[in-house]
Amino acid sequence: MSEVFGLEISEGAIANLLMRVQGQLENEVENILKGVRSARLICSDETSARVNGKNEWEWVFQNDQVCFHIIRPSRGGDVFKEVVAEHQPEVWVSDLYSSQKTHPAIGVEIYLRWFALLLILERDMVYPLLNRFLLL
Repeated sequence: MSEVFGLEISEGAIANLLMRVQGQLENEVENILKGVRSARLICSDETSARVNGKNEWEWVFQNDQVCFHIIRPSRGGDVFKEVVAEHQPEVWVSDLYSSQKTHPAIGVEIYLRWFALLLILERDMVYPLLNRFLLL
């Protein structure tokens, strides 16, 4: 906060502020969740988060319209069920972690790891071959 806004504030102060306004944010959180549950495309990922000295998981479900964060003790597929409920998006983008493979998409699956591999192959193999061919 201080680097971006020049504001010195502790994590505890932010947590206390969020606890005080939690009730006022419930409608907006529900609107964001509805956006996820009606999205044609959902990108998801999870990362570790410390909560009261314990390891938990911060999940993000997003697209170009909404971004929903949730912290849960589980890294499993049950979090998908909680967040997306019965919704089945057409496209799901993830990183191939095993729980990400339990997504409810009915159509295309895009795995970022494969996409990254293709970009690396293009950079390391295709471009040098094209450059060599074009220079001959």
